[in-house]
This record gives sequence, structure tokens and C-alpha cells, in this order.
Amino acid sequence: MENAKKFGGIGLGLGAIIGVIMTFGNASVASVDIFRKDASNVVRVFPTTLELNFGTSKVSLGLTTLGGGTFATTSAGTVTYLASSFNKGVIEHTASSAVTASLSASSTLSEQIPNSGDSMTRYIHAITSNITLAGGTGTDLNTASSTKVILAGKTARLDFIRKADTDIEVLLTLPSGN
Repeated sequence: MENAKKFGGIGLGLGAIIGVIMTFGNASVASVDIFRKDASNVVRVFPTTLELNFGTSKVSLGLTTLGGGTFATTSAGTVTYLASSFNKGVIEHTASSAVTASLSASSTLSEQIPNSGDSMTRYIHAITSNITLAGGTGTDLNTASSTKVILAGKTARLDFIRKADTDIEVLLTLPSGN
């Protein structure tokens, strides 16, 4: 019974979080507090942080970006993915020939991942042609192997992490069979 109460409270807390995010998601909010009868400051929402307090335990979630739809492009040859390309969760790239794509400069991604330690995950789907990826100014592209090519028909994962020196580390994960 005690566990049911705990999980019920967590469920109510998550419902409140969703309500706050839906209510204040696009507003400029300095800080919002939600109070329960038996505890204060259970949830605090800041512009880039969500803080959950459960008794003596605290969970702080930094800026997390999920989903976002699809950005479609047909550019061939040498291209640069602009910062706006990464406003969506997936870049769907259909090109008539091979593509060499550079990532955005770290200075242009300040809206998506503004602070040191912030991160986001995006995917690039090479629909019809191979895509060779390269880093941009201040955007360091790293992979477990020397291969930085997404084969046609495959989707790669890119994890962007803002470093303390304002550069961005991008970890490229290629699919098996790439």
C-alpha cells in the first residue's frame, strides 16, 4: 500500500510537470514552484532546467531536447547543415549524387544548446546517396572509427554536447552494416 501511495504521488507529480510544461513551455519563466500539502518545492521549472524534489532526494534535469519532426533537404555536392536544420529531430537528406556535409558552427547552435553541459540528439537519414560528414567551426565531429560516411538508406545518430570552452563535441554513431 505504501508503494502504491509513492507511485501515485509520482504519477500526480509527473502530471503536474506536464501541465506546467504545456502552460509555460513557450513563455519566459524565471521560476515556477508547485507545492504539495506534505512537501514544498516538489517541482521547480526554470528556462533550461527542471528540478524535482522528493524528501531529501533531488533530481535536476538540464536542457533536454527530444523529438521535433523532420527537416527535409535535397541539396547535393558540398553543403552545410545550418543551425535551423537541427531544430527538427531528423534530417531527411535526399540527393541525386553524393553529399559532403559540414555541421553548423558552434556559435550558431547557441539557441539549441546554449550552456556548457547542455546536449541534444539528432539523426541524419541518407535516403538516396551517401553523406560524408565533417565538423564545423568549433563543432568537433568524433566517431569510434575513422569512417564519417552515412551510407544511402542508413540513419546515423549525432549527440551534441556543449563544452565549457563553448565548442561542441558531436559524437557520431553509425548504424551496424554501414
